Amino acid sequence: MAHPTWNGLAALLAVALVSCRALVGIADLTVADAAGPAADASDEDAGAADAAPDAAGFFCKTDGAAHLFCADFDESPSVTAGWDHEQLAGGATLALDEALSVSRPASAHSHLLATDGGSEMVGALEKLFASHATSVKLAYDLYVDPACAAESPIALSNVQLSPVDAIQVGLTPTGYAGLFIYDATVQTVTLQGQQAFAAGVWTHLELDIVLASDAGAATIHVNGSSVPVPFVPSGQAFGAGAECDLTVGPFSDLPRAICDVHYDNVTFDEQTGP
Repeated sequence: MAHPTWNGLAALLAVALVSCRALVGIADLTVADAAGPAADASDEDAGAADAAPDAAGFFCKTDGAAHLFCADFDESPSVTAGWDHEQLAGGATLALDEALSVSRPASAHSHLLATDGGSEMVGALEKLFASHATSVKLAYDLYVDPACAAESPIALSNVQLSPVDAIQVGLTPTGYAGLFIYDATVQTVTLQGQQAFAAGVWTHLELDIVLASDAGAATIHVNGSSVPVPFVPSGQAFGAGAECDLTVGPFSDLPRAICDVHYDNVTFDEQTGP
């Protein structure tokens, strides 16, 4: 995984609650280096950092300081600060927003706008980690606008453990958050571990993944309520040069989706020992 791909997220999202489908690629995806000019141009307010509290009060300097990776969207005028890549497709936008956040002054705001272009839509940030992890943990605060509407599930985040191993938190059209599990053996995806989810309020989501060559598990936590589901990764998740590819941001494989999603206080950790 030398460069970020979503490895068939379209299929991960086009499932019904109990159906599955083979993974396919994503067309028309723009991938920009997070430090480049394209990423800087996506910010709504280049002066966001001027409104920030003292640096000692930032989430990533306090509660998030002990994590392997932390992004609070408060310490830089760029929404991509600290990330490796920005992914945009289908006219989606990604920017800082000072109107809504958990930690001041800003959150990351991704906007999916319904179009007739026929392409997938994605407005997301990506971070790559070299990994021989035995477990990983992702956490973030999420706000989904109540007007969010789509005919198929919308991905909220994706943890790519290898080209054939992916676990994703997604939001269904019926208002539930759940885990999309990619089974590399049969190349299908299923939605498991559904949890009630409320739009219009901040929600704390956590994803715990335990990796083992013969067994594993993934657990979704929504505001402290948890559901574990089985997960058995392929051998590629343990091979030499294995990488963990973290993507945070909404994705829809249908151009008829319209949704505003805010993210704040993203943390990521790996454990490489027993």
